[in-house]
Amino acid sequence: MQFSFTVLGFTFEIATRLPRALYINAGPYQFAYDRNFSFERADGSWGNWVLEQQSNA
Repeated sequence: MQFSFTVLGFTFEIATRLPRALYINAGPYQFAYDRNFSFERADGSWGNWVLEQQSNA
């Protein structure tokens, strides 16, 4: 399932395959959760979720 909406100028884009995975883009931030996948975080740690600020490249 995938949908998007705008609140206070931030566009939220949500894609989900719950309960296994959830991906959210909200303005400059990106959140990802996947029960079966490990993400490398900015601090070098690993986990099944990550919250990052996206660069404006």
